[in-house]
Amino acid sequence: MRKLFLLSCLFIFSFSVLSAQGYRIKVKLKDFPGDTVTIGHRFNASYVPKDTAVLDSKGVGVFE
Repeated sequence: MRKLFLLSCLFIFSFSVLSAQGYRIKVKLKDFPGDTVTIGHRFNASYVPKDTAVLDSKGVGVFE
């Protein structure tokens, strides 16, 4: 489940980098209310975080 989430975040992040300088990505993860999510990419064997967002009680967060 987490691998799928990270892969989707990487896809969304790479698309947003190509489309504009600024970004606003809304995510809704109803299974993780109040949790912190990170968007980033993998480089060799390490994970490089780019941005974090805190989800509200409904599981909605925004990367800006």
